[in-house]
Amino acid sequence: MENKVQKFIITNVKTAITGIFLSLFIGLAVREVSRGLQHKISFFDFNVINAFLELGHGHALIFFTIIPLIFAIIIYLIKNNISEDFPEKKMSMYFGLTHLGLLLALILMLYKGLAYVIQYSDNPDLTIIDSALFFGSKTFRILIYAVSHITMSVGLLGSGIIIYKRIR
Repeated sequence: MENKVQKFIITNVKTAITGIFLSLFIGLAVREVSRGLQHKISFFDFNVINAFLELGHGHALIFFTIIPLIFAIIIYLIKNNISEDFPEKKMSMYFGLTHLGLLLALILMLYKGLAYVIQYSDNPDLTIIDSALFFGSKTFRILIYAVSHITMSVGLLGSGIIIYKRIR
C-alpha cells in the first residue's frame, strides 16, 4: 500500500514540474505572439485580445502545477491513515480525466486568444471574430466548453471521493 501511495505522490510531483515548464513555455509564446500587435492597435483592443492568451499562462500554472501539488500534499499528509485497499488504477483514471478536461479547457483558451490575434488584422471587430470561432456554431461552442468542464469536474470529484473513502 505504501508503494501505491508513494507512486501517486511522485507522479503528481512530476506532473507539477512538467506544469511549471508548460506554463513558462505558454507565457513566453504569448509574449512573442502578441509582441508586434501591441503597437498596431488600441490599448483596449490589445488587452481584450491578449487576455485569453494570458489566461492560458496562468491556468496552465494552476491546472498542471498547483492542483497536482495540492493532491500530492493531501495524500502525503494522510498517507498513514489511508486504508490498505487504495485503488491506484482508479485514482489514476480519475486524475487522467481531470487532466484531460484541464487540457481541453487550456486549448480552448489558447484557441480563442490565437484566433483573435491572427484575425484582428483582417477584421478589427472582435464580435465578428468571436462569432466565427468554432465554425460559427454556438451549439458546438457550448458543447465543447461543457465537455471540458464536466470532464475535469468528474475527475476532481472522483479523486476526492476516493481519497475521502479511503481515510480510516
